[in-house]
Amino acid sequence: MWEFLFKVVNFLLLVFLLFWFLRKPIKSKLKERHELLRRNFEEAKKEKAFWEKQLEELKIRVKGLEEEAKLIREKIIAEAQREKERILEEAKREAERIRLQAQRTMEEERRKLENLFREKLVSRTLTLLEKILKEHLTPRDQKKLLEDFVQDLRRIKC
Repeated sequence: MWEFLFKVVNFLLLVFLLFWFLRKPIKSKLKERHELLRRNFEEAKKEKAFWEKQLEELKIRVKGLEEEAKLIREKIIAEAQREKERILEEAKREAERIRLQAQRTMEEERRKLENLFREKLVSRTLTLLEKILKEHLTPRDQKKLLEDFVQDLRRIKC
């Protein structure tokens, strides 16, 4: 039993001596470690604050860019609508111009055909009349026609 007591006292004495001699270096090391951890923690807090600020700035920029993109999109849509209306209006004007040109061309062609028809009708009528007159007109009838014609001319001159 004394032996056990001696071992216990010996152990306690060893622990006391280790504590006595190692307490300042251990305390110093623990203090250094504590200071290092505190500095790391402070740096981590600062870095966290920095990145949170960066994140907020990015959110604000993204929101601004989204609004700008929305405005640009609306502007493009409005411009496209105006361009569409301009093109449609131009197409209507061009269609109306073509329609009027076609109408004028048709009217001109109609007049040409009427004139051609009249010319041919007059030509055929004269030819037919000449033939009929040659076949049925006597010299006396010719003289009478000539006199009537001369009288008509005199009346016109007066």
